[in-house]
Amino acid sequence: MLKEYPCRQIKGDYFRRFMSDGYFDLYVWFKTDGEFYGFQLCYDKMGRERAMTWLSDQGFTHYAIDSGDTNPTKNCAPMMVADGRMPVETVREAFSKHSSALDAGIRELVISRLDEYGSLQRA
Repeated sequence: MLKEYPCRQIKGDYFRRFMSDGYFDLYVWFKTDGEFYGFQLCYDKMGRERAMTWLSDQGFTHYAIDSGDTNPTKNCAPMMVADGRMPVETVREAFSKHSSALDAGIRELVISRLDEYGSLQRA
């Protein structure tokens, strides 16, 4: 179940909120007036982790997360790399189950954007 955790705020930056569980990480950004600016939903954290991002002024992106840890003697920083189609229906179903305790506005935003992204993929 997604749970909210304290999130360090950067002065002059967007207000940020962070939610996480074993399958998802969700970062949500708000404008100074309280409107949603965007979010990043990272999923399948213990498997083949990927991230879908939506920003109100830029739209959608979808990336795989390359952990950078292919060599056990080095600890490289994770990087986002191009990825193919997102399994939207699977992610939406899992998010619906994991997000029941979230703020309703955030939950509705993410679900509506997942639906929109799925429509764009089918087009």
